[in-house]
Order: sequence, then structure tokens, then C-alpha cells
Amino acid sequence: MQASTAAPGRLGPALKAGGARGRGPAAPDPTKQAHRHTQLGGLLLRAELAPDPLERMLAVCRALLCMTTDLLRPGKGFGDTPTVMLGQHYLSRRQLAGKHRGDAMQVFLQELCSHEPLGPTPHSKYTAPPASLAAAAPPPVPAAQLRLGLRPAAAARQQQGGLLAQLGGGGKAAAAGGEGAPPAWVECSLEGSVIIVLPRHAETYTCTLPSLVLAGPLAQECPLDFSGDAAISCEATSLSLALHFRPFRGGSVKGSVEALQGEGRQQLASISGSWQGAVTAESPEGSGVLFDASQLSPAVVPTINLAEPGPRACSRLWAAVLECLIFVDAAAAAKEGKKAAELAAALPPRLRRSLLFEVESSGLKPKGQAGAEEEEGGAAGGGHQAAGLLPPCILAERSKHGGLAYQLHYRVQAV
Repeated sequence: MQASTAAPGRLGPALKAGGARGRGPAAPDPTKQAHRHTQLGGLLLRAELAPDPLERMLAVCRALLCMTTDLLRPGKGFGDTPTVMLGQHYLSRRQLAGKHRGDAMQVFLQELCSHEPLGPTPHSKYTAPPASLAAAAPPPVPAAQLRLGLRPAAAARQQQGGLLAQLGGGGKAAAAGGEGAPPAWVECSLEGSVIIVLPRHAETYTCTLPSLVLAGPLAQECPLDFSGDAAISCEATSLSLALHFRPFRGGSVKGSVEALQGEGRQQLASISGSWQGAVTAESPEGSGVLFDASQLSPAVVPTINLAEPGPRACSRLWAAVLECLIFVDAAAAAKEGKKAAELAAALPPRLRRSLLFEVESSGLKPKGQAGAEEEEGGAAGGGHQAAGLLPPCILAERSKHGGLAYQLHYRVQAV
């Protein structure tokens, strides 16, 4: 299979001069549905249809912005509420509306969330067409594949003042702080990567996500934001894309697409806007809307009550986020400053019922039994104040394998 040799330096019809500006509301995309999996599957198909490498890079960026903002979307019902877990493995097949290159399409998806490293199941029901069809003809090549693996890690931050700020110290906190920033906040890095494969073009895109910012984690309505860099690279096309998210500035996003040329780089397009509204791409060939938050559903809700998070679209990923918040590093927070240390100390008690809903009992346990359970929980938690907030089995798994890791696997192909 040969990679496309189309010139990467111009914007295709989807982002021609003027883009979506002045044309009125765009016709609904045939794969635009309320569920995030079919919605993201449709965006991957749009990337596969893009005519040249630059257009495909921008389409992958659109999908990445959709995945990022999915963290802020509410769920549909009680079943979407994050919960304490040893592990969960969700498998499904979703039909996509409309057709792609003349074929009806479906998404084979698997979601995993566990402490122990696990992989997706090879079960044919969720990875390939029925055996009767496979026997008649070879299975179709997927139009797009996605593999996401993340392990959240939380850190308390605070604004740096005085000499440290003047000298540029404070690391990430200094970069993220400034006007509009709260005195202290929590930054949850989404450590891992996203791999998107477009087999027809022989292209693999390696992506990273920005950090999730919780601007007021002790408040009834904690504002949510993003901080840091997201990146996309494709070796087959020699293109790379970088996005920088600036928190506390209305969802500000800036970035660029560059092409590797010998030992230098050439900028092909610039990106700017807000993930709360619209993000545009501009190049010498034209400009247009890259990402429009109003075109995705359900609408983003950029706040959360961490004590009672309620239904979330990414419920399993939020379960991993909430667990890592319980284990926020107090020692690192103390080095950050007094306000960060105070926040790190106050956060675990705030999360007492965020994952584990306590059931009141009318009976009393024998004193010896209650004492033994407390000792067991304390040993598994290593003396951490989270020892009383999670079941001993969860603490033991975390001690053995680390925090909850989240995975998402997509295979988008013809029915």
C-alpha cells in the first residue's frame, strides 16, 4: 500500500478561504450522534476521506480536540457515574449513520480501566465481522483504528510570587499561572498517548493530550480547564502539529503545523482560538474553522462537583482521575508552596464519597473486627490518608500495579 504523495502545503476544500465563515450553519454530519463513540468514529472517517496530508493532519487534530473536550461532557444517566473499581472491560459495536466510500460503517470498540496492565480481547464478535461473512470473503481493511492509553497523575500547584516568579521559577505552575489564575489548583497530567492509524494512506499519527486543570477542587462547582501541550506527529508525511493550551484564559488554544524539510522546518498552517468556542486554521492557501464546540453534543459543562461528580461521558476515565486525586502527592505540594500543601491536605477528605458511596448500617461490628479492618486498610495504603477512603483491595491493587490506567480501542470498518 502506497502513502499519498499529494502536496502537503495547501488547505483542502473543507478549509478553503473563508472556511465556514459567512456560509451559515453547516449541514449536520451524517455520523453526528449524541454518543461520543459514534461521534468520534465519524470524525475518524472524515480524516480518512481528507484529500491530502495537511488536510488529514488537521482532521486528526479535530478528532484530538473532540477527545480532549469529551472529558468535560456530562453522561446520560446514573450508569455513567464514576465508581470505585478493581477493573472494568466494556465492549460494544456501534452502527454509524450514512455511508463511507459507499459502505455502511460500524465501530468496534473496547474500553478498559484497571490497575493491572491488560490488553483488549481478541474476541471475534468485537474485532471482526461474523464468521459466516468472513468465510465468504476476506475481512475488510479497517478505515481507521485508534488506540488510547492513559494513566492520570495529580499535582497541586500554586501561583508563584516574589523573586521566584521574577526569575522564571516555579516550573509548570509559573507557566500556567498569571492573571485570572486561582491561588492554588490541581493539575492532572494524562500520561500516555493516542495512536491513530489510517491504513488506506499508510499513515500512523502519534498524539499526546494536554493536562486537565481543576481550578477550584474544593468548591461546589470546580471550574475545569486544560493546560500544557498536545502534539501530533506522522512519520509517513513528515508533518507535525503542536497545540498549546493556556488555562484561565477562556479556553485559549494556539498552535501550528510544520513540515520537516532536510534539517529545517517549514510552517504550513497556524492554529488559534478557544476550545470553548471555535478553533481556526490559517495558511497561505486559505483559512477555515477547524473545531466548533457547538457542533458536538452533548454540550461541554466546564465545571464539576468532585464530591458528587454525577454522570460523566468518560465515566471510566473520570474514575481513574478521581482515584489519582485522592493520592495527590503531599510532599511535592509542600515544595510547591504553602497554598498548594494546604490544598493537597484538604483534597482527599473532600473526595470521601466521590467514588465510594457509603451505606449506613444499623448494626455494630465487634470492636476487635473493626480494629483489624482499620489496620488492614492502613497497611495496604502505606499510611496514606487515603487508607480510609478506599477499600483495602483497591489499595492493595494500587500498591502492586500503580494507579488506574484507562484504555480505549477503536476499529472503524465496513459492515
